Amino acid sequence: RQLVLEKEDGKLLPIKTSLYFILDGKSVAATKKGFKEMLDADKYKQLEAYAKANKINWKNIIDLQKVLVFFE
Repeated sequence: RQLVLEKEDGKLLPIKTSLYFILDGKSVAATKKGFKEMLDADKYKQLEAYAKANKINWKNIIDLQKVLVFFE
């Protein structure tokens, strides 16, 4: 209801973007939590180490492309 009132008043509304990867035919949220839910514990630990070594920012599209390299 609050958003409708703000919209009618001409205020700018926030936009939320969610990014996903399609891996092995499954949709995975492009977040650490999304990968934690999908991967087994060993693979997730490898991803965490890779992300730390490559200074992955999970909100940066360029960095998310680096995450895809991890899965090649």
